[in-house]
Amino acid sequence: GESADLFVTKKRKSSIPLYAILLINLGVIGIGAGLGIIMGSVLHLFGMDDDISFPAAIFLSLGLALIAGFRITKRVDENYRDME
Repeated sequence: GESADLFVTKKRKSSIPLYAILLINLGVIGIGAGLGIIMGSVLHLFGMDDDISFPAAIFLSLGLALIAGFRITKRVDENYRDME
């Protein structure tokens, strides 16, 4: 007769509003896409085929932008919690 509370996790609510999270992540993704296009253009100037350089650079920079957006959102959420 033990309870199953050990296996139940408490849902942690975010302190910042959903629109702020979306705006941060969309902004970072936009910057990442722009940098990916610029990187693809530079790779194309150095002789790489544009069918390879543009998608590779865009997806690489978007992946890095998603990681950066997650970290920024996490930091903003922690700072917002400290203010309360």
